[in-house]
Amino acid sequence: MARGAAPLVGIIMGSSSDGPVMAAAADTLDSFGVAHEDQVVSAHRTPSRLAEYARHAEGAGIRVIVAGAGGAAHLPGMMASHTLIPVVGVPIAAGAQGARAGAAPRLSARLEQHRSVVRESEKMRKSGLRAHARLRRAR
Repeated sequence: MARGAAPLVGIIMGSSSDGPVMAAAADTLDSFGVAHEDQVVSAHRTPSRLAEYARHAEGAGIRVIVAGAGGAAHLPGMMASHTLIPVVGVPIAAGAQGARAGAAPRLSARLEQHRSVVRESEKMRKSGLRAHARLRRAR
């Protein structure tokens, strides 16, 4: 990310434990030099903070929001209901969120967890690509 540049993309997630999965979207944007910001905004626990972030994003010049949605997947839809900024919703599979996944007691469970995180990272990487493409189309 360009230092000091105003963010063009907002990356939001429902919990800080989604951070390791959402990092792939940030890494993809970084590879294109697209400034972004990351925020934890829960549609369930802090709906007023979600609305506040939507207002912030509009005022700050955010042009695309990438929303990682775990569990019931309300975050992208709730964000889209508060702003006209395009929202790229990306599902996060249960058990892929690092800390939420917990310690798997068996090797096979740990291997499956690793595969799940890899699949989630690929989805996040693609969400970063979608956000970048959206920015290029808007120019």
